[in-house]
Amino acid sequence: MYLLYGGPGNANLAPHAALQEAGLAEGTDYRFVKLDLKAGDNRKPDYLKLNPHGVVPALVIEQPGSSRVICESAAILMHIADLFPQAGLAPAPGSAERAAYYQWITYLTNTVQARFMNFYHADYFIDGEAGQAAVKAKADTALKEHFAYIDGKLSAAGPYLLGEAYSAADLYLFMLTRWGRNLSRPARDFPQVGKHFERVLARAAVRRTLAIEGIS
Repeated sequence: MYLLYGGPGNANLAPHAALQEAGLAEGTDYRFVKLDLKAGDNRKPDYLKLNPHGVVPALVIEQPGSSRVICESAAILMHIADLFPQAGLAPAPGSAERAAYYQWITYLTNTVQARFMNFYHADYFIDGEAGQAAVKAKADTALKEHFAYIDGKLSAAGPYLLGEAYSAADLYLFMLTRWGRNLSRPARDFPQVGKHFERVLARAAVRRTLAIEGIS
């Protein structure tokens, strides 16, 4: 049994969709443990035992007589892709495509997602409304540049980040594109990014994930 802890639409969305892509059934093969982040469920002692940083997601893998915990969205996503190779979410190890897959996921989590932290949580980095507004504005500019870069790459090689092959990296981009709905130029307004979002959104596994998390 797998237990995925997260909040609707948060950084758990991509690994959750990967579980669905792998053919796992919620309630039977895994359980999505929905946390109310606004109420501070992620800061309660039971969750802090899983992830001392108090952020989501956390994946608990329960086995007879033991359990282990994996944190960090990208790590969980890649681990799920490796656990269920039949889902085809990752290229073969050692291949050029695998290297590109690693590069995309690392870029999305280390560069793009990091700027979303500045955009949505400027108060983590600076005090005062004026300073926070400046941090958010710079993050907005940086994120639009990142999505423009991704748009160009999709235009040249699409329809997916690895070309014709759908992968877990596309789930990560889908999650971040959704987060980009509040930018001064929404991420989906970039033509190829928008088409990519709609393409991933049309997948049955992704739609099931959104329904389970309660996202319309």
